[in-house]
Amino acid sequence: MSMASMAGSLVSRGSSLHVLSALMSRCSGGTGMVAGRGSYPSCFPVFSRLTSLMMSSSSSSSSTSFSSSLASSAVSSSSSTQEQASAPSPTHDTKSSSQGVDDDSDDDARAMRRRWAEMGYEVDTTVGNEQRQRRQIHQQRRHSQQQQEINSVEFSKDAYLTDSFARVHNYLRISLTERCNLRCEYCMPVEGVPLSPDGNLMTAEETMRLASLFVRLGVTKIRLTGGEPTVRRDIVQIVEGLGNLQKHGLQSLAMTTNGVKLTPRKVAQLADAGLQRVNISLDTLDANKFEKLARRPAEWHPRVVDAIHAASARLGATGGVGARANVKVNVVLMGGSNDDEIEDFVDLARDNRVDVRFIEYMPFTGNRFDREKLVSFDDTRRRVLAHAPELVRSASDDPSEVGKSYAPPPGSDSRFAGSVSFVTSMTQPFCGDCNRVRLLADGSLKVCLFGNAEVSLRDAMRRGDSDAQIASLIAEALGRKKARHAGLDALPHLPNRSMIQIGG
Repeated sequence: MSMASMAGSLVSRGSSLHVLSALMSRCSGGTGMVAGRGSYPSCFPVFSRLTSLMMSSSSSSSSTSFSSSLASSAVSSSSSTQEQASAPSPTHDTKSSSQGVDDDSDDDARAMRRRWAEMGYEVDTTVGNEQRQRRQIHQQRRHSQQQQEINSVEFSKDAYLTDSFARVHNYLRISLTERCNLRCEYCMPVEGVPLSPDGNLMTAEETMRLASLFVRLGVTKIRLTGGEPTVRRDIVQIVEGLGNLQKHGLQSLAMTTNGVKLTPRKVAQLADAGLQRVNISLDTLDANKFEKLARRPAEWHPRVVDAIHAASARLGATGGVGARANVKVNVVLMGGSNDDEIEDFVDLARDNRVDVRFIEYMPFTGNRFDREKLVSFDDTRRRVLAHAPELVRSASDDPSEVGKSYAPPPGSDSRFAGSVSFVTSMTQPFCGDCNRVRLLADGSLKVCLFGNAEVSLRDAMRRGDSDAQIASLIAEALGRKKARHAGLDALPHLPNRSMIQIGG
């Protein structure tokens, strides 16, 4: 007897439990559950659907809708099993563990598989993988349709991205996840942070829709952040999708990463997909100190160093001596922790085609900001130039470039291969030339790193807003942006997210 006919015949008896028992027996080859062990390779969607229907039917006065829905579920499962037999194995699992799921039944099925596994049953995950593959194909088709609709609407360049102070925001930072494999003290509170539920996070398709819209509005630079973006299993596919926007006005595609998972192979994949620049965070050159600052094994430190060399070899730099490198090393200076390594980091820039960036320690929720840890730009620059007097301030064509860069003069015979920059958010803010907006992993638009005003573009998409309506939300948010942040004295006391949830 087929699952569909069995469900139909048993439902007519009006007993949900009989149906569940019979379907379990059917799925196990008619033997039912074997004490302690069992195998249910293809019926979890039916079980999860049945469980949902049983719960909803308990408050209903009639079992008619329940019966018809159950029979429908059985038919659907039976037909999907036939599809699975002929479907090719997926080549990429593009769903990150931190991403929302469009298909509720797949969520239920996955939860059911976990429960069976905890009870000691052998669980076949093939069904879940093939369901994800079909969902991926469906999403790709739907995204293609959406892109055709999106591209049919024309927007005036920069009109939506200019605030009331005439600042044009052509730089979009996208946080792909709240998850990270490190626990750096200035970024992640000691007690951790509560992660957003999967369903509250943007899907890859939603991220692509907004990125496409921002580029059409006038964004020319996109940087991917986290959390840690490389923990996403679909990171290469995301970069490839964004890389296609270079045909529509995107000029720069970059990423900020801690480098732990940035192997030479991953660097090559990302570069081939369209990644042009990368910032790698490394706050110490001492493996033992890394363990203390990142709260992760010292053995991970060489991975980050290797990532810097691999990225430098592949992405290199544009131009000759003094040209800005495509690989940057982010160093958050903290007094009493790593400020004794300033000269060592300068030597790293001397020997490698990288831009070492000393970043001032900034206050964020949960990082226990201590003003005594702040190492000022003036103090850092004095030590850098004492150690490398051949460096001079580099001229920048872009006033919104946050790093004050120092390198050998163009055309000089200096053996200094890289450059040194300073990000002075606290002691010399650069709010007047700010050109950045941030799209967080949960779809919130944040127009100032230190501000707490946000607007949910995710909610706008999910309630069916058009691109024109979303563009208006973006313009309104930028219209409310203030001239500058509140200042060093006030910022530690203002509510904000933790750095790991913002992405810098």
